[in-house]
Amino acid sequence: MKKEIAKRVRFGVRLKLISVVLGLGAILLGVSLFVIYDGYKKFVFSEQTKKLEDVSKLIVERIESEFTNLRYHLSFVASHNKVLIDAVEKADAAYAGSSEEETLRHLKEIDASWNGAEGEQLRKRLLKNEAAAVLKDLIIMSNLPISEIFITDRIGAEVAASQKTTDYYQADEMWWQKAFNNGKGAYYFSGLEYDESSHVYAFTIACPVKNFRGDVIGVLKAVVDKDLSLKRIFHIFLGQGGLAGVMSARGVDIFHLSFGSKAVDRKV
Repeated sequence: MKKEIAKRVRFGVRLKLISVVLGLGAILLGVSLFVIYDGYKKFVFSEQTKKLEDVSKLIVERIESEFTNLRYHLSFVASHNKVLIDAVEKADAAYAGSSEEETLRHLKEIDASWNGAEGEQLRKRLLKNEAAAVLKDLIIMSNLPISEIFITDRIGAEVAASQKTTDYYQADEMWWQKAFNNGKGAYYFSGLEYDESSHVYAFTIACPVKNFRGDVIGVLKAVVDKDLSLKRIFHIFLGQGGLAGVMSARGVDIFHLSFGSKAVDRKV
């Protein structure tokens, strides 16, 4: 009898030990699987992050390259195209014999009636002259979507344009003052801004118009559509299926695109 009891006790102890061992084994197996899974997840996340970082760098480089190429192209045309140079020099020559005060007063009078019936004939002339045809050809040849381009003389009056602009007199605009640079000339590139003439959020590029002697005689301005330019570049690298965007240096979302849907405007 005592032997039977002792046997049952030893069996119960062994059973408990086996249960404990199996439980510990299950725990160790679970911990091992978790460590393996967590390590794999971190590896995959790290690899995906690296790939996205590489793609992001390529996109940034492409954006910089596209706008740099456009800058050089516009600057070259603005200082080498005879039709544009002749048009601006002719406009500048018309101020001979007038004082600066008289010239400004006259230009501001034209600007005041620019959007009305009184300015219709002048608007048509600036949109249909030979220089305007050159500007429209520039839009066709550009890799980036230019929504508007025009040139002014050294005083800031419009000489030719691809489409009707909001104002005739431009010298009171910051982009014009930066590009003219007191007659020295400089390249200007804006952050994102709403262009009232083309009615799009866009980037502004402005550069001096120079004659063949290198003198600054006017300013050229081009407006590049934000959505069309960025969407095209993003599609090159990301294709279909994904979400991508651009943020300003201040961390403001200025553009994001879920492929297969429309781009979203963000005003900075």
